Amino acid sequence: MFGELCTSENGVKWPPARALYGDDVIALTTAEPDLPAAPEITAALRGVIDAGAYGYQDYSPTFGSLVANWLGRRHGLPVDPSHVVFVPRLINAMAVLCNVVLRPGARFVTFSPSYGPIDNVVRANGCRVDHVPLNMSGPRAEIDSAALREAFREPVDVFILCTPHNPTGRVWSREELQPLFELCAAHGTILVSDEVHADLAPAGTHLPALAALTSVSAGGGVCGADAAPGPETTLPAGETGAPNPETAAPMTETPVPEPAAPETFALKTITAFSPAKGFNLAGVEAAALVIPDFELREAISAGMRRAGFTNPNLMALTALGTAWGGDGVWLDEMLALVARNRYRVARFCEKHSLRLLRADATYLVWVDASRLVSCPDAAAVSEPDPLAADKVPAAVGSGISTCSLSDDLAKKTGVLLADGCDYGEWCRGWFRASIATPEHVVAEALERLDRYLSAK
Repeated sequence: MFGELCTSENGVKWPPARALYGDDVIALTTAEPDLPAAPEITAALRGVIDAGAYGYQDYSPTFGSLVANWLGRRHGLPVDPSHVVFVPRLINAMAVLCNVVLRPGARFVTFSPSYGPIDNVVRANGCRVDHVPLNMSGPRAEIDSAALREAFREPVDVFILCTPHNPTGRVWSREELQPLFELCAAHGTILVSDEVHADLAPAGTHLPALAALTSVSAGGGVCGADAAPGPETTLPAGETGAPNPETAAPMTETPVPEPAAPETFALKTITAFSPAKGFNLAGVEAAALVIPDFELREAISAGMRRAGFTNPNLMALTALGTAWGGDGVWLDEMLALVARNRYRVARFCEKHSLRLLRADATYLVWVDASRLVSCPDAAAVSEPDPLAADKVPAAVGSGISTCSLSDDLAKKTGVLLADGCDYGEWCRGWFRASIATPEHVVAEALERLDRYLSAK
């Protein structure tokens, strides 16, 4: 099923890369699989096409229940179906949040490295974005609690959490999230949890923010869930932090938990889920927001209608329903492929003294390639000002320029990677690669990079 490269003629990943670097380039940039979608999804979409009825679509009355069932089975998250709102993408909802719920100039804060398109849409809609850099000095990314507290010295209207985190692959634990919850509660901050990569965690290992958050006491503290803490989400690792390339266990059927009472969620939260990443459906544009707070949910829903989002795409509900209504076998097979590819990448990084951060989830790898760069002020890059992530002086490189690492490597090796600068200026010298692609493609990319680095 995953033996051949599967690309789109008008996609944003391979066609532009080939136009810039030639038809032989290997593009490991955009976070989407280079694999054919699950056969049952293709069959369902073909059924829609064969029916020949391409009129306006309405939201299915069972949409909320379908989403709740998947989140309960796959992620152990109890969801009230009435809390679910359909959106094409989280980015659409973020624009509505800026224009309908918040005042102009509202302040957003998020961890860095961060997903640039969300930052861009927030700024484009008249709001401010500040970053709290993660601590990436160890084997995996960690939250810098001091920097997080510092960010809340000034009012924060919205905190954007990303879990599993793009690009580091971290799934944050209950203990790691507790201080963030407390700060949001104390400051009346809306918590937006971007969990569109959640399906890319092995079944049962992702801890949704809503599962970690239960109640806020009158004094502003956040109480942990009554259930036992969630499982550790790190993948089996060797000395270099590489996951064991064992086949992922298939998803097991588990009862859907009873929905939690709305009053248990004292913080205003928006949690986004989507089959786009896990099932290769990004172009279909189908996502779900879980918003327990009635007023916030109504405001977002009304704002979406006001912005013209009145009907779902013809294919959207069919694709989402087929993906999340199934058994997840295709998804688990893809995660097994990703584990094998990650193992290859880890061996390559070990050979060339490149630091691969250990990931809990996703098909992304986040690699510190700063050893390829001569940087006169390494401290400034590794320890940025928590609130000035975009103000780090540019490093002056020899050989490979830090501000064009991916471009330079693509020209010399034919392998295009996502440059760390796209995720924050202080991430110069890092790169991100998407490895949900056939094994022979990853093997060829690593062979090309190996020849180049071995000759340096």
